[in-house]
Amino acid sequence: DVYRYVFVLRDDGTVGRRRVEAGAVRGDGIEIVSGIQAGEMIVEKGAGFLRDGDLVNLAEDSGR
Repeated sequence: DVYRYVFVLRDDGTVGRRRVEAGAVRGDGIEIVSGIQAGEMIVEKGAGFLRDGDLVNLAEDSGR
């Protein structure tokens, strides 16, 4: 099993560090097998600069 961490956006605008289980790598994406629920928002870029509890601002959709 391969465990990684992601930052999940909380209702109060802060992020929480969460351990997830990664699965298959497909192109530029990685399957998340467990650790997040459908509909939860995770940080896609810049997570290396975050700490648990940091306040974040949502960026405009990049059209991706």
